[in-house]
Amino acid sequence: KDLDKEQIWNILFQIHKDPDPDAHYQFPATLKNDERKYIHTACRKLNLKSKSRGHGINRFLTVWKSEKPLETNIPALKVSDDIFGAVDAFVRDKKSL
Repeated sequence: KDLDKEQIWNILFQIHKDPDPDAHYQFPATLKNDERKYIHTACRKLNLKSKSRGHGINRFLTVWKSEKPLETNIPALKVSDDIFGAVDAFVRDKKSL
């Protein structure tokens, strides 16, 4: 049975919200090229990893959780003590208004 887009999103969302860091799903080898491409794109939107393996009729796609939570993919903002002090003073000054 072919998977429609809603079923694909349901599978991917279940992996995304699963607390198990090893959560994964292997899609069947019956997927067509455009279906695999759609899943790869959807995985990027949910911060999931995906990989197609095999050749021809034996090609299948596996999806798993990214090693890092989405929040850790954002680089840390480095702020000098001088800048931090200036921002802190500005915020404190605005609170007194």
